[in-house]
Order: sequence, then structure tokens, then C-alpha cells
Amino acid sequence: MSDEELWVSEVPKYGVVRTVVRDGDHAARFDDLNGDGREYCLTLFRREGAAWRPLADVDDSDHPGPDDSAIRGTWSGGVWAVGRAAPGSVVRVRIGSRTQAVEVDADGWWLRVTELEEIAQSTGSIPTSYPRHVAADGPS
Repeated sequence: MSDEELWVSEVPKYGVVRTVVRDGDHAARFDDLNGDGREYCLTLFRREGAAWRPLADVDDSDHPGPDDSAIRGTWSGGVWAVGRAAPGSVVRVRIGSRTQAVEVDADGWWLRVTELEEIAQSTGSIPTSYPRHVAADGPS
């Protein structure tokens, strides 16, 4: 799947991709499969070469507002969290015992994906819990 195809719904006749958020070689897509704005399929992707490959998905997901809690999850290769905050601010995401600062993009979205290899190198262990949204700081 190409960069442009990230913006194509899995159900092109009715669906609308509302948001694509990127974190380096990872992306999260909010696909409103029937176009009614009530629920979304949230799919996490990883770039491999020139193509995006799906890693995980959450059916019947929300499309979070700026004050909503982050949506978070795991797949066999790592953990992730996606959410909204004030554009230009910094959100702190805790994964295991480590807190990471994540910049919020100009549209008010942030995504943090951490693969198990990275977690094991920095903490010496594999997390057993989802990442937890800790706090959103003001604009930097």
C-alpha cells in the first residue's frame, strides 16, 4: 500500500478515511467504513520499503477529540498509543517504566509506536501492559 492508498477506505463505495497519523515508519489510519462518523476501524501500519503493511487493527474505535483519552494497544511486535492534544504541545507516553515525549502535529494528533526490540534495549524487559497516556504539556 502506498502513501496515497493510506487515504483510501477499505470500503471505497461508502467509507471515508478521516485521519492518518504518522510516527516515522508507522502510521495509524481512522477509517469510517460506512461514512456515518459514529465508529471507525483504526489500523496501525509499518512502512517496509516503499509500501505500508498493516500490523494491527481495532474495530469499532472512537475518533478521539482533543480532551479524550488516548487509544492504545499491542500487537505481537510492540505497543502503540494515538490521541489528540493541542497542536504544538508535547504529550508524555509511559511504556513500562519509561516515559517518552511525543510532539503533537499541527492538526492536533500524535502517535507513538514502540517495537519490542526498542523496549527491551532501553528497559531490559518486555512490557506486560498497554502504554498509558500520562499528561499533555502546553505548546513548546
